[in-house]
Amino acid sequence: METMKFYSTTEVSERYKIHNLTVRRMIADGRLKAVKIGRHWRVSLDALKALERDGLPKMGRPPTKQKAAVSTSQQRRRRPQ
Repeated sequence: METMKFYSTTEVSERYKIHNLTVRRMIADGRLKAVKIGRHWRVSLDALKALERDGLPKMGRPPTKQKAAVSTSQQRRRRPQ
């Protein structure tokens, strides 16, 4: 019988150079399969291989909708007097 290798969320975050909370979010939203043993999450080697195959998360914050740029002169005209 083959023993499975499991990694902590800290080990996963160090391996992929992502924040520990990112790993926990990925587990919470189902992008990374893990099992909870006591109070701690453990990620199997198979789950890490699937993550590598499917792609790691994009770094940084997700893009936000930006308002159209308004010049300073336009801003002055819009102010109520």
